[in-house]
Amino acid sequence: MITGGCADDPEVSRHVDLQPIEAAGESHADARGSAVVRSFARGTDVELEVEGLLESEAYVAHIHNQPCQHDPPGGDHWKRDPDAGEGADNEIHLNFHTFADGTAQSSTHSGLEAHEDMKSIVVHLATVPDDLDMKTDRALCGDVGGDR
Repeated sequence: MITGGCADDPEVSRHVDLQPIEAAGESHADARGSAVVRSFARGTDVELEVEGLLESEAYVAHIHNQPCQHDPPGGDHWKRDPDAGEGADNEIHLNFHTFADGTAQSSTHSGLEAHEDMKSIVVHLATVPDDLDMKTDRALCGDVGGDR
């Protein structure tokens, strides 16, 4: 373990390689990314870098509760309390817009503590343009790996 923000707040870091989801079609075939999920007793930090996405588009990334091989990739949104609703008090979201070259960086801190039910990160298009041949709004998926 790596020491986090203070001596009594241990950090667990997980590296995530994001790969294109086949159902996203040709528009995202060259997309790639990476993320780092850092879990502390006081919450979770997520840093995300992506490339090869659509230019100047809105995306959102979520922590999901299934691995990328699941159908649909990543399953449902991870919720700290599975019986509670959606939103920042129960899920971890990263909202971002890509630059004109299809790249983006985003980070967030959530007061929610990560745990073993977090299986993947999925990057979604906020709105799928009508002219794209996409069977899903999911563009990238990466399984949350072990401790780093």
